[in-house]
Amino acid sequence: MPVLLGAGVVVSLVWAAGVGDAGGTASIVTAVYLVLTASVFPLLYLLGAIGLGVPMQLFLAPGIKRVWAVRTGLGLAGLLTLTHLLGMTGLLFARPIAIAVPILGAALLAHRLTKHKQELSGLTPSLPWLGAVPAIGVLLAAACSPPGWLWASEIGGYDVLSYHLQLPRDWINAGTIWPVEHNVYSYLPGYLEAAFTHTAVALGASKDTNAVLDGDIVFACQLLHALVTLVAGVLSASACSALCERAGFQTKLSAIGGAIAGSIVIATPWSVVTGSMAYNELGVVAFFAAALVIAFEHRLKPSRRGLVAGLLVGAACGCKPTALLFVAPAVGLTLVWVAPRRFWLTLTWTACVGGLVMLLPWLSRNSMAGGNPVFPQLSGVFGSAHWTQAQIERYASAHSFGGSIFDALRLLILPDPTDPAANANSPVHRGLMHPQWSLLLPMSAVALGWLGFNKNTRWLALPMLVVFLLQLLAWLTLTHVQSRFLMPMILPMACVIAAGIVQFGERISSKSAAPAGLVAALIPAVSTVLVFTSEAPNAGGPNAATTLGVSQFMLPPEQYDSAQDLYVVQFINAELPPDAKVLLIGSATPLYITCDLVYTTTWDTSPLTALMREHPTEAARWTSGLADMGVTHVFVDLGELSRLTGSGWGDPLLEPNRVSEWLVSSAVPIYRSSTAPHLVFELP
Repeated sequence: MPVLLGAGVVVSLVWAAGVGDAGGTASIVTAVYLVLTASVFPLLYLLGAIGLGVPMQLFLAPGIKRVWAVRTGLGLAGLLTLTHLLGMTGLLFARPIAIAVPILGAALLAHRLTKHKQELSGLTPSLPWLGAVPAIGVLLAAACSPPGWLWASEIGGYDVLSYHLQLPRDWINAGTIWPVEHNVYSYLPGYLEAAFTHTAVALGASKDTNAVLDGDIVFACQLLHALVTLVAGVLSASACSALCERAGFQTKLSAIGGAIAGSIVIATPWSVVTGSMAYNELGVVAFFAAALVIAFEHRLKPSRRGLVAGLLVGAACGCKPTALLFVAPAVGLTLVWVAPRRFWLTLTWTACVGGLVMLLPWLSRNSMAGGNPVFPQLSGVFGSAHWTQAQIERYASAHSFGGSIFDALRLLILPDPTDPAANANSPVHRGLMHPQWSLLLPMSAVALGWLGFNKNTRWLALPMLVVFLLQLLAWLTLTHVQSRFLMPMILPMACVIAAGIVQFGERISSKSAAPAGLVAALIPAVSTVLVFTSEAPNAGGPNAATTLGVSQFMLPPEQYDSAQDLYVVQFINAELPPDAKVLLIGSATPLYITCDLVYTTTWDTSPLTALMREHPTEAARWTSGLADMGVTHVFVDLGELSRLTGSGWGDPLLEPNRVSEWLVSSAVPIYRSSTAPHLVFELP
């Protein structure tokens, strides 16, 4: 089975890399080369994490059954925290240290395997894993496409260009992982962004090398998250297997159930879309699964069980703070569900301690940087740091849903008719009917009904239903109701489907469970293939950007008729003088700009708005003030400014007409894109 699985992944990768009009031999060769080379350090990082997890597991959770799942979860949490701490102190940016840390962990792993080879017995994959093979090929091929091309649901990786990879660039330039006032997302925990920084430094990025843009560093970061996606699938398999054993299923059937759940987690389109980019979603799923594994370890003392589960939930929150809403309640419910009532208090307070310990570096960092440990949240309690109350309100408005609970409930299933991208042929879904959820919703509903129908598994269906309701309630009331924020639901959905298939196999025929699981995994895998092949149909297909890599977004082609035909970033990089310093207005995606620049997110204070407030009627002072900061050019995205003004998210001072009038009267226009409302001005 391992050989068949490996061969299938290779074939799937080759096929996926050749899809589309612009695919073919060149893109296949490029993708295979990148997978073989750019994934070396990410693989070392994960092996080092597992190695560090060995002593952590032996100390914190001795005598447990699923040692490698817990070692992987604890080790990854430990290495992410170590990376973060080294980054805070500046030690991470010494390349020998960045390389030595995962090597040390890998050495610990090798030593353990040498002395205890028997611990690897029983890890042979089973038939349902083959269902995930097409999706794994797409995952790896998509990770070899530069950010900015895939995926439509993510606006071409907007978040990668604005902070997931831009923050590592800022941190490398600053020589420390620390909040920066021009990018509010630097105040989030950023544990996986720290890992991307670690990867970039280990591969040679420095302040003098345009940080993450040289060589294959971008792809190494994307492949790191792709590998975390596979880890999340394996950990999900362990969690579901533990759940099935707790439900009383046979050991063999429980293992099949785990394989079904793990393959579904990997194969679902949302996993591949987010996992192929330098995002953080699959880190949340991985730690969620590891926390569930430890919650089912009844051999472990309640105090240790709660502590380790809390550490893993804290690590999930370190990847993405919304894990506090989607992961913590589910893990907490599991802890008390499987334990006698007399242990509930112990489990609860030790879990809280574990979570706090894991997040302490982030909380301390934010407190020192701005006085608010969870900025920009709870500003009424801890203060608003460097922001005004108006900024707090704009940020809160954009990150919450403005409609009623019934409006949000409707969007869980029905498309959003108000979305500007919606039309009769292409409705926009914001909930569980988004195409990238495949058929997981009806599959989960059927499986949950089947488990509830059978009296032997009814006790299992009830807590799973409660978990679903808790996660949906959090999404409906505490988020801005976007489909991707439901991703932590993928684990309980996969577990319910797997448990339903296992229950069916136990009642009808145990031999039918594995083939049924294979079919169940193929359903989301086929959806993933369809989503991938439909990307950029009029621009060469999903692999059109693979061969040229990031250079096509940074530099112009060798021959071009007019500078106005260039993409604005290509113009800035190629046509402006080497000592230029560019201010971005409207645009907040500066990753590919190589010259000195000044940018802010939508929510942060632009140098221009600061000057506008200080000199509201003296436009000449805005120009001279920017010149005093060394700004020589201004890039303004009028389309984005108009969108932000219309939504109420943008700073009201950056009204498009006002900005245009100032630039026309005070600066020299040197570029106007022929395809977008992008303009570049030279300041006097």
